[in-house]
Amino acid sequence: MSYDAEIEYLGFAQNCTIDTGIKPSTNYKYYWKYLWTDRTSWTYPFTNNGSNGNWFVFGGIESSNRIQIHIKSNYNLSGRPINANTLYDGSFMHNGNNMEVRLNNTLMVSLAYTDFQSSINLNIQNTKNLTIWMYNFSIYNENDVLLRDYIPVRVGQTGYLYDMISGRLFGNAGTGDFVLGPDKT
Repeated sequence: MSYDAEIEYLGFAQNCTIDTGIKPSTNYKYYWKYLWTDRTSWTYPFTNNGSNGNWFVFGGIESSNRIQIHIKSNYNLSGRPINANTLYDGSFMHNGNNMEVRLNNTLMVSLAYTDFQSSINLNIQNTKNLTIWMYNFSIYNENDVLLRDYIPVRVGQTGYLYDMISGRLFGNAGTGDFVLGPDKT
């Protein structure tokens, strides 16, 4: 193993970022499990950090702590609100004519489908002063081939996401410090 222990979660505190190495597409499927210890508007845990017209953002919150989607210049700010300290199983994919974010099998927000692939890699990140606990994250391509399957791990007291597909550790590309959950037993 390239890590010392699998941990329950990896806490993304302020300025923590993992570059997935994947250029996101609206034809891909994304699955995750996360918990927000607090909510701060305009927080984007899954983003390509693109500029206006090149956004690929989902699963985060906008004003009024509502789940949102931004693809290219299109966006929907009218999603359902999320709760702090609630564990969510999430998904983002297109379903017919819409792209949808679902949390715990509940439709949270949808946006008209746009065929788009970003030229900028997808990041898992937190730029705000709060913690998002990430339990897992996976990406499937349009042919249902699993591209990334991340689990949180530690090496010593340093946190990583370990990709079970490539066998690689993905470390913090930001300036903050991860919060490590307890070791899995």
